[in-house]
Amino acid sequence: MNQSILSFFVVMTSLICFDNVSAQWKQLYAGPSNASVNSITGNGSVVLFVFNGDSIYSSIDYGATWTDDVDLPNWSIIYSLTMLGTNVYANTHSGLFVSADSGKTWGFINSSPVTGTLVKSGPNLISSEVGYSSDSGRTWNAGANFSIGNCLAVSGSSVYEGTVEGVSRSTDNGESWTQINDTLGEITSIVASGSTIVAAWRHPPVPVYDSLQQPLASIFRSTDNGKTWSTFLNGISPQVPFCLTGYGPDVFAGGPGVFSSDTDGNAWINTENGLPEGLIEVLYADDSSIFAGTSEDGIWRAPLSQVLGVKEPLAPPLPISFQLEQNYPNPFNPTTTISYQLPDNSYVTLRVYNVLGEQVESLVNGSEAPGAHSARFDASRLASGIYLYRIDGMASNGDRYVSVKKMVLIK
Repeated sequence: MNQSILSFFVVMTSLICFDNVSAQWKQLYAGPSNASVNSITGNGSVVLFVFNGDSIYSSIDYGATWTDDVDLPNWSIIYSLTMLGTNVYANTHSGLFVSADSGKTWGFINSSPVTGTLVKSGPNLISSEVGYSSDSGRTWNAGANFSIGNCLAVSGSSVYEGTVEGVSRSTDNGESWTQINDTLGEITSIVASGSTIVAAWRHPPVPVYDSLQQPLASIFRSTDNGKTWSTFLNGISPQVPFCLTGYGPDVFAGGPGVFSSDTDGNAWINTENGLPEGLIEVLYADDSSIFAGTSEDGIWRAPLSQVLGVKEPLAPPLPISFQLEQNYPNPFNPTTTISYQLPDNSYVTLRVYNVLGEQVESLVNGSEAPGAHSARFDASRLASGIYLYRIDGMASNGDRYVSVKKMVLIK
């Protein structure tokens, strides 16, 4: 998100009329009566959401059909779902779980509740309420000057956290933090793109009410990595966006309806055409659609091109660097998944070796497009023991990447 995209906003009050766009929202799943959608995540055609903190639904066709995939042992409350690459992480009251098959099966990672927003930065997982993990979520550490927060956003090498005292920033994958603002109050939602950060709170630090005794909220913006901030949509009643999501250079705000910045950056646009009355609790956007989870009426979707008022959807964001992930599960028997990310068109080899250095499997050998990839390794014919997997990548621009990781087969 750059300054030109959000350079001018129209303040929303009852005296000002909004321009509407012709986004046609469609209800994808109604769910039980009065059920609230409290988390949405996805990657490509895969979308998952949570009803009332206790029911997970998944779709592999952008929400055309849904499957109730709850299969989390010993869970009681599902705080959130986060899809990072091909893995879906479930934060629950009983611990952290992960699925590599879009929610059909789940593996146990950690028995301690890893609550809050979950993001990935470099090799680390980061939780807004726990800290960072450098071993795929098995153990966690509070980074230096870490404060328990509500939300996280990643932009390049920076991670931004919304806390009860404003916004903090980490430039080392969550291992240390610096508070960059302590005047905004408790931030409950945050998005970032480039040097621009957009943050919101649902309620101000000291409750403020409109003439109808509705609590007010506000959205803030910084265009210099959090050094300075400006307030917009401040003191609006009761049309108050307070949940945010971003995609590429665009930002979306949900409250009683869904709003987006237009492609020229001239105003917030009301895109609620067809949405039911009531609050939007959570938003999720990908390269083709925007999904809205409501407080009482299930999950809805609109084409991103209609919401943005453009003919073509945005290209999906690409990784900024090569990255080889730790295989999951690990230890494994007899299959495991190895994921990796490519920032550019690359010739890739991914091979598995035993501890003697002998190649036992070639998983990938060829040209691949930029983005997230994964390969399945079946070790049915191999003996228990330690194995190494190595990726060699040569990007079209000449950049070379080599990484080796260890995995354990137990039969």
